Amino acid sequence: MSEITENKTDGVKQVSCPSCSSPLDIRSLGRGSTLGCAYCGTVIDIETPELKIISEAKKLVSKPKIEIGKKGKISGITFQIIGYIYRTDNNREYFWSEYLLFNPYHGYRWLSEYDNHWQFVTPLPYVPDIYTTNSYNNEKYKKFSEGYSVIVEVIGELYWQAKIGDSVKTLDFILPPKAVGLEVSTVEISASEYRYMPIEELEEAFGEIKKSFFNYSRSVSPTQVNLHKNGLWSEVAIFGILLTVLFIFQFYIGITALNKRVLNETFDLVKTNEVVSPGVTATDSAAARMIITSPFQLVNKVSNFEVLIESQLENSWLYTDVTLASTDGSFIDEQSVEVSYYHGYDSDGRWTEGSTVRTLLFSSVPPGEYKLRIEPEMPKEEFSKAPGAWNVSANNKKIISPNKIHIIAKQDVPYWTNFAVAFFALLIFPAIKIFRCASFENQRWQESNLGSVLDNFTTGD
Repeated sequence: MSEITENKTDGVKQVSCPSCSSPLDIRSLGRGSTLGCAYCGTVIDIETPELKIISEAKKLVSKPKIEIGKKGKISGITFQIIGYIYRTDNNREYFWSEYLLFNPYHGYRWLSEYDNHWQFVTPLPYVPDIYTTNSYNNEKYKKFSEGYSVIVEVIGELYWQAKIGDSVKTLDFILPPKAVGLEVSTVEISASEYRYMPIEELEEAFGEIKKSFFNYSRSVSPTQVNLHKNGLWSEVAIFGILLTVLFIFQFYIGITALNKRVLNETFDLVKTNEVVSPGVTATDSAAARMIITSPFQLVNKVSNFEVLIESQLENSWLYTDVTLASTDGSFIDEQSVEVSYYHGYDSDGRWTEGSTVRTLLFSSVPPGEYKLRIEPEMPKEEFSKAPGAWNVSANNKKIISPNKIHIIAKQDVPYWTNFAVAFFALLIFPAIKIFRCASFENQRWQESNLGSVLDNFTTGD
């Protein structure tokens, strides 16, 4: 029979393991009930004189990351680690560790660790009605998980009769960085309050932990703080204010813009047998005749200038070089655009590609008298088509035949392009923050067996 001996200097008692005779320390000042051997895995009842074996010896598969007997100060209270439990779920998919802390004046606390995430656990003296209300201390929690917790290994002391294979039903409710956990056994229901403990706080309490144990965490803890939420609503509010200012500015531009039509002309792209270069007729070349519009006047202020080019193409293209030049030669600018339109049928039905209308925009054009010079190119087979007459399109706008070109020009057009650029520029930072926040919550709720991130995602400072 093993005998319990006491160390007179620190009150730690010792007992020999009845299975392997290794010395085991008892640190809870007589409050313990179960003791697990760190050498052979035997679990014994230290309340019985004969140290009855509760669970037979087995090879240990886990190792505490903080050694039993170590002391640390948490929130100003010194605790000593006196026990360790290695647990799993019913399906043995998840494994986590729990460390029993003891202080003779403040009682028991726990450290819970999963995937290098740590939580400080305080047993509650009562069971709150959180299961039916999702509420604790006037705060709303979210149910995170429901399952079973099974004891795999015990090392050191526990304050209740525990053996390998013992199982309890667990329910967890979270409000990061806090949580409330319920354990339901055949004899009682107990509740505990959890708080996420950063590794820096843990090492401040118990000294440097072996770094080999603290590799990259592959998951997000149920109680881990989502730092991406910090200031999120502030950024969204700032975005809303700036967007409102942007809308007002765009509205002002819209109502003060001239939006004045200064040109509306239609031209033949080619005349029959017209020579476009020495010895080459239009029917042999892809180059059409150069077009010069009537002069037009831009008034009042420096402004943008829009040119709309339309040609009713049928499975063809029209490429144009457009030059805007003042009649006094003080301003000249050139742009190019291709008008192309194709359509047909395939196994999926009718298809279309391109458009018969394209638009160019010249910026910062000063007032004065101007002309447009247009140099078109198109497939030479288009030249053989007879000049067409005006037609009416589906939107009741006039359209023209393939070998005619219709030009409409406007001064000082209200454009939304700058607004769109500014809008998306403003949107970048809150969008990135919301995406990171949602991704973090998605990782968190992937660890849950209840609900989804869409059901549980919230934002806030």
